[in-house]
Amino acid sequence: MSKIKAFIGLFIFLSILSPSFTQAESPRSGSPVLVLTELLKRHYSNLREGNFQMQSQTYSQIAAFYERNGIRKESVRLYKAALFLQDQIKDTEHAAGSSIHLAYILKEDADYSAALRYAASAARLYSKAGIKDSSASAYVLMADINRAFGNYRQAESLVLKRALPLYRGAGNATGRIKCFRSLGHTYREQKRFSEAKWFFIQENMQARKLNNSKGIISSLLYLGKVKVAIKDYDLALNDFKEAERLARNTGNISALADIRSAFASVHSKLGNAETSARFASLASGNRRQMLALEKNRRDEALLLFKESQNLVELSKRSVKPDVIDAVEKTSHIRVWDVYDSLLITLSFLVFTTAVFFFFAFARTRK
Repeated sequence: MSKIKAFIGLFIFLSILSPSFTQAESPRSGSPVLVLTELLKRHYSNLREGNFQMQSQTYSQIAAFYERNGIRKESVRLYKAALFLQDQIKDTEHAAGSSIHLAYILKEDADYSAALRYAASAARLYSKAGIKDSSASAYVLMADINRAFGNYRQAESLVLKRALPLYRGAGNATGRIKCFRSLGHTYREQKRFSEAKWFFIQENMQARKLNNSKGIISSLLYLGKVKVAIKDYDLALNDFKEAERLARNTGNISALADIRSAFASVHSKLGNAETSARFASLASGNRRQMLALEKNRRDEALLLFKESQNLVELSKRSVKPDVIDAVEKTSHIRVWDVYDSLLITLSFLVFTTAVFFFFAFARTRK
């Protein structure tokens, strides 16, 4: 029986291994489907083993895949699952990371109350872990959410008293760009245009030092909007032209839509109806293009995820059902069934031996 079981066990092992080799060869090395398939395999393995640390990591990695591809609902669900486990095992740094991701996604969905809660939690956890840069980013995010609520004094305080000193202490120049941008928006929305203009200029200068195209485009766009508000239309158009050129060169379709909308608004104020309509049409086309690209990215990501899940399922089903049945049957054989079989075999051998000796004895008698 042990030999039979050993043979069946070896057969199952080879059945599992053989399809896994073919799956590894079918996608090209490093392809997204292969990478995601391996991630899902690790995740299901972590779930079976009950390894909370590794589970939280794979939850976060899958959540990040969804987040990158704009599938926010699934991303939120998985980040929450990761955060629950991270809280259980007191993994402060990764819990902070899950919290900040949740805050950014929920802010995009305009769920400001929940976003503020997670951002505040991230700031506290990052501070506890001693990670200044990330703690500062959480404070900037809290400021932006407070601005959405109209809490301008709180937004200003969070940046000036919390985020900016932390970024300076960490020597993080990119973080200072975020602070200047946030303060510029806070003052612009209050129609405090001199202060708004000063901070957008600071953002622009810092972004140019770092060759940060996103910061340059953003600062030029909102500098232009401030100038429109104070009726410096010619200067505003110059800012929009430079921003448009940079956005085109970097393929920033979202920024192009906003810039061309701003162009349309200025030309409308200047009485250039035809030019305003042309820019409005261009902006509308950019928005449609952006929405189409986002939809395609989501659709492709969902197909990729489904294909990866199918590959994982195929690897699970690679053991043939009849082999599994054989193993189950042999593993449930009772000990007495084995003894019965041996007894019958032994009886048969004794009987045949006795017959053989009987005929041999009879032959000698003759």
